[in-house]
Amino acid sequence: MPLLVVALCGSAFPAFLYAKAQTDIASSVAGLLNAMTPIFTLLLAATIFGGKTRSKQYIGIILGFLGTLIIFLSKDETTGDFPYTLGMLIVLATLCYGISANTIGSKLRHVKPLVISTISFSMIGLFAVLYLFRSDFIQVTHSHPEGLQSLLALLTLSLIGTFLANILFFKLIQITDPVFSSSVSFITPIVAMLWGFMDGESFSLYFFIALVLIFSGVFLVKYSDK
Repeated sequence: MPLLVVALCGSAFPAFLYAKAQTDIASSVAGLLNAMTPIFTLLLAATIFGGKTRSKQYIGIILGFLGTLIIFLSKDETTGDFPYTLGMLIVLATLCYGISANTIGSKLRHVKPLVISTISFSMIGLFAVLYLFRSDFIQVTHSHPEGLQSLLALLTLSLIGTFLANILFFKLIQITDPVFSSSVSFITPIVAMLWGFMDGESFSLYFFIALVLIFSGVFLVKYSDK
């Protein structure tokens, strides 16, 4: 059962949620929202998985949610109305990551990361393949001028950015703790913002304010015990 939870919440659900959300959300904003992962990880650890918390960590949670709220309420001449529904999909994906990280930390510390990653991907692989071949995947791959190139990019992403990255992430959880491990996600907004700027995406003042609030929240969540 824990392996199924990791398969669904750590890989399957977030993959579909992010893909759907980024049809109308810039990658830089998606990366910023991804920084909610350690906040949800702590919240779940405290309420469900029996982890110890401190008052400053709850202040961090509040700051993180305020930053997220600013993103959802932002509106100016460059960004227009924020797509609330799609934004909630990313928030839901970070919640899934929090569930997965806590499950590994509490139930699967004795299992090798390669085994966790292999079994979890095997569990969802069959359903993903069935879904894939019920779509127009093969037709688009052959007919689109950049179809094969896109397929190669997806293969690279799945093997390096997902499978290998999960092995390293699972190992990090086992040798530290879920909250510390999920803190690596606050690097994601920086990388996403850089790629977004390079790709011509706009990033308003509201998002910078949200960035400061979320990062401050993550700092309090992780380092309030120092």
